[in-house]
Amino acid sequence: MPNETEYENGTENLRLIGNKVDYIITHVAPTEIASRLGKTPVEEEKELNDYLTRVSTDNDYSEWFFGHYHVDRDLGQFHSVFRIIRVLP
Repeated sequence: MPNETEYENGTENLRLIGNKVDYIITHVAPTEIASRLGKTPVEEEKELNDYLTRVSTDNDYSEWFFGHYHVDRDLGQFHSVFRIIRVLP
């Protein structure tokens, strides 16, 4: 799991580019998105899920991809990826 310095580094790097990116690609999802998949974050991942929730609300992005949950499912601009290969422009 990331430490506090790594969380701060991620936040600062996003700030330096105006909090705008085309895509976000992570292993796990923000807390609310994990919940929409019927997943409850395990205690060890909760801090990371909560950090990603802040990233999701504080930044502008087109789509977000993650794969931890071993299911292919689209939830608006969030995409849980497992078997389907996605080609990004």
